[in-house]
Formats: sequence, structure tokens, C-alpha cells
Amino acid sequence: MKTCLVPFGFVITLTLAACASQTTPPPAPAPAGPERFLARQVTASDHCGLMAPGLVDIADEAALQRFLSLPAQTLTLPDHPDFDQQHFLVVALGQQPSAGYGVTLQSATLRDQVLRLDAKVRKPATDQVTAQVVTTPCMVLAILARPWQRIEVHGNGMPTLTRMR
Repeated sequence: MKTCLVPFGFVITLTLAACASQTTPPPAPAPAGPERFLARQVTASDHCGLMAPGLVDIADEAALQRFLSLPAQTLTLPDHPDFDQQHFLVVALGQQPSAGYGVTLQSATLRDQVLRLDAKVRKPATDQVTAQVVTTPCMVLAILARPWQRIEVHGNGMPTLTRMR
């Protein structure tokens, strides 16, 4: 009986070790200082409650409180961010006809005072069965509060969204 338990215990230990080694490594730490990022995704949701496509710049505490008090808004944002260092930018796709839509940040570049954000829009496949429910997908970005004058958001299958400072 003892000889059966030892190999079995050994197999379990190896299996657990193999599973533990397949975890996703933690992200590399962000560089220190004010130049650490142009934009990073804070959160995203398939239902944000914003019915029209557009951009919402949250540049101060008052704007943050107004956004958080919207009745259909479902996002949770960090409390008391340092608005001297960063703003929040909500990128809303507007009302979509079914589940399966979403948006994520792909890249950010700054050129000639234009902050260009490239987004990936997720759409359900044409043969995919989805819930027939109206959704309002969006993402929230933390953007560096630096001397940009215009923001442009581009993505596959979405209109270009722009906002002037």
C-alpha cells in the first residue's frame, strides 16, 4: 500500500509544480518619472451606459464626480487620482445591438501635440450566437497630463473620435 502512495504523491507534486510554472508573469514595472506612459488602460466594460460614441475627458475631481454620478454608468475608477500627472479618458463605442462588442487600447503615440490612440474593437463573429441585448461598450484610459492639444482615437470598425484640449 505504501508503494502505491509514494508514486501517486510524486505525480501530484509534479502536476502541481507544472501548473504553478504556467502562471502569467507579473508585468514589468513602469519606469519612474513623469515620462512613464502616454496612455494605459485602467478598465473596460461591455456595458458602460454611454449611449453615443465619443470621448469623455476627466481632468479634475469635479469631472470625476460628475462622471461617477451618471445613472447608467457602471465603472469603478481609482479614488483621488493625481490629476496633475494624469487624466482619465473614457472611449465609448456607443449603443451596440448585441453582446460581444468591446474595445481595448493597442498603442499610443504623441506627435505634433496630437495624442493618437489606436484601439482594437471586438465584434461578435457573424456566425456567433450572442445575447440580443443592447450594450454600450467602453474603455477607460489614464492619459499623461502633458502638452497635447488634440486626442484622436482610431480603431477598426469605429469612427475616428477626436477631442481638443
